[in-house]
Amino acid sequence: MVISASGNSQNLVQAVELAKSRGATTIAFVGFDGGVLKEMVHDYFWFPTSKGAYGLVESGHALLCHILTTCLAEISDGAQGVGSYAPAVGTQLLQDKESFGRGA
Repeated sequence: MVISASGNSQNLVQAVELAKSRGATTIAFVGFDGGVLKEMVHDYFWFPTSKGAYGLVESGHALLCHILTTCLAEISDGAQGVGSYAPAVGTQLLQDKESFGRGA
């Protein structure tokens, strides 16, 4: 998983190329026009904004990271009988990725 406002960070482009060459599934959180990463990865969450709107994109990325880590923590706790709502939340988030600007 890579996070880039521009979607053009060369180190992340290289990381995705390496991950894909090793058979890994790749996911990106991108902003602006999505950059090259949007077209490279298997799946992405895209915050379409004007170039340079770093604050907005970074806030969106932070929110997604918070939601995902909360779901993962709840799923982990669920294995011990706690937090049974999180898998449904995570599943719904992934099913509703169109609302995050995911392209077809």
